[in-house]
Order: sequence, then C-alpha cells, then structure tokens
Amino acid sequence: MEDKDIDLNYNELLLILSSDYDIYYIHRNKRFEKLFFIEPVFEDLINDIHDTSFLQLKENKSSLQEKDLTNNLKNSFLNKFQRNQSIKDVLNEKKIYENILTLSRHIYKFD
Repeated sequence: MEDKDIDLNYNELLLILSSDYDIYYIHRNKRFEKLFFIEPVFEDLINDIHDTSFLQLKENKSSLQEKDLTNNLKNSFLNKFQRNQSIKDVLNEKKIYENILTLSRHIYKFD
C-alpha cells in the first residue's frame, strides 16, 4: 500500500479523533485547554499528575529542571499503581509527564 499525504484541517481532525471510541477527548478542564488520551490512562490520573507536579513546583518555590520533576513524578506514581501493570507500563514512560507539563494551563516551561 502506498503512503499518501492527507491534508486535514483542525475541525476534520477533531471529528476523526472524537469519533474513535478508544480515544478520549477532554474538551474543557480547569487544568488543560484540550486533551486527548488513550486507555489505560484516565482523566483523574492526568489531573492527579498535573496537581502533584504543580504542588511540587509550588513547594520548591523556584523552577525545577524538567528531568528532575519528571523523575520525581514517575517514582511517585509508579508506587501508587504497583498492581496494575497496564498503567505501570504507561507511567514508566517519561513522555506522559512531559506531555502533561506541556499541556498544562498553570505550568510553564522555559528552555
């Protein structure tokens, strides 16, 4: 099969992603503007990661290196879900924490 480029606008892509029952869309959330996620991740977990990272930054009273914050979050959340292997697999990846930090309305990243 040949790869073809497809030109989609924002609304078309939103319709396609929203129509997939395996992809969940958070339209409005006080922590994030818009967000898609795939099982086994769920909205409460995403919010909990966000709130925990926000509290760690607030308690530190200064900025933190992203790698230090993501390592702290990873260790903390892996301990919370020791029995659920599918969630542990997701939480073991640093990318989920980096993405949540990037999508947050309340956390800002600087180079």
